[in-house]
Amino acid sequence: MSAEKPNSEKDLSKTQTQEKAETEKVLVAKTHFKNIKILKTSPEETQSHPEDHSAQCESREISAHHDFSFQASNEMMCKSVSTMKQNSKVSSYSSLNCADEHNLEKEQCVARKFSPVKKFTFGVQSTHSNSLLHHKEFEPKRHIVNVIALPDDVLFLIFKNLRPIDLCRLCSVCQRFFILASKDSVWLHHARKVPINIEKSSFKWQYPSVKEFYRVATNWHLGKYREVFAVKSHYRDKLIPWIQKTDDSLWFSYGSKICNFTYHPSGNIHEQKARCLLGMKGDVTRFSVKNNLVISGCRDGSIYSWDTSGNQLFHYKHVHNSDTQCVDFTDNVVISGSRDGTCKILQLDSSSNDDVVLRTYDAGERVWCLSISPCQSFFAAGLAGCLDDPPVVLWDLESSHCLGHLSVNHRRGAGVYDLKFESPHELLTCGYDTFMRLWDLRIQKCVNQWEEPYDSALYCIETDNNTLAVGTARHGMVRLWDKRKMEPLQVYYSNKCNSPVYSLAMDYGHLYLALDLGLNLMDFTSYQTPRAHRPFNYIHS
Repeated sequence: MSAEKPNSEKDLSKTQTQEKAETEKVLVAKTHFKNIKILKTSPEETQSHPEDHSAQCESREISAHHDFSFQASNEMMCKSVSTMKQNSKVSSYSSLNCADEHNLEKEQCVARKFSPVKKFTFGVQSTHSNSLLHHKEFEPKRHIVNVIALPDDVLFLIFKNLRPIDLCRLCSVCQRFFILASKDSVWLHHARKVPINIEKSSFKWQYPSVKEFYRVATNWHLGKYREVFAVKSHYRDKLIPWIQKTDDSLWFSYGSKICNFTYHPSGNIHEQKARCLLGMKGDVTRFSVKNNLVISGCRDGSIYSWDTSGNQLFHYKHVHNSDTQCVDFTDNVVISGSRDGTCKILQLDSSSNDDVVLRTYDAGERVWCLSISPCQSFFAAGLAGCLDDPPVVLWDLESSHCLGHLSVNHRRGAGVYDLKFESPHELLTCGYDTFMRLWDLRIQKCVNQWEEPYDSALYCIETDNNTLAVGTARHGMVRLWDKRKMEPLQVYYSNKCNSPVYSLAMDYGHLYLALDLGLNLMDFTSYQTPRAHRPFNYIHS
């Protein structure tokens, strides 16, 4: 027993020396993050020392990327420390020096500090086979969110915070995004922000969705439209045409005829030659379409009447001594204004020209325009303004009494060229003085007015009770106004046409202009992008 004890102490010191060498190599590998080579006990040492078999293994070489070197070194350190613990238990019968115990505790603290946190991926060179084993990933799985798989209510909340251009791009992703991104609830708050909103009650059905409404309203706001000459006059002399729009058709007069056009879903208009009104001796100055009737005034002082199918009903000859400048009618009477300074009330149904004039109003100067109020109890007439009297006069239909005059700082020559009733108590006027005015007929005062910035005379006016479109005397220009603001919203020019806008009509996506060259159409529903100096497209001549 005494002979074996020194050998055991000698073997123990040798084992401790090897373990310290392995620990130092691991620390060097941790510092440099390079190829790690761990040399362990040989098979001969395993046979000679079976008690240290748990700390001995085959010699292997591990080459790993620098991202995994730090973790590999930590794992090796933990393994060496565990081996040292086992050796210390096996050789517990021998006494250790205090310095060795102190070094062991210090190494254990270092091993705890650099303990591995998570596993990594590496390749191992096996001694049994020369093939490289496949990499195995032990990283935690990431939770990937599929946007398409989100429920509809979540997608609606996301879509409501996107820009319109982003919503249009989403419509190209898939069919589900196209359906959800086209819903009215997604586009409603965008549509409310558009400053221009053309609303005609008879054309609301043409909006298939709020998305389409936003697109058309944005075209109005940015001035993007497709311009087409629907009718081009072949007359050498320039004419003064007139236009009026109904729910299902468009009426346009030039020369001595009145043409009828129907709307096409593409935005174009097509002439219905079977409903063209002919047979007038002089040029048509004004006409009015109501209740399936068309009544027109001509330059020879006569008045004609047809139904909308094209059948002539009556012809009143020489009602006025000069041009019949304007006409309007109710269910029972026809009112006409003339260049001779008179307004006359005629019977609507009469088989002869005898006694057709019921009453005559003396205006004293040329009557440019007139309109009957919606309540059909009185009418307003716009005069030339060449006298000191105000240019707007109100007359009662039953008693023939003058109800009042409307004027603000009237100057001679500031005539009224067009007027429109918005309600029985609201009247819009425009004229030569470049002002557009809103009158309250209950107090007979001007409550608001808008001035043309370019100091141009205003020939015609159209309204949808919110937005005002005014035709000017130069360059085929139409200016758009919001009644709530004092600055104009937008201006539109007829390309290469220096003509006054004698009359205009509009709906939610189109603007129709009566120029001295013919009928011009501005289509705001088109997907075509306007180009500079683009030539006209003539669809009818």
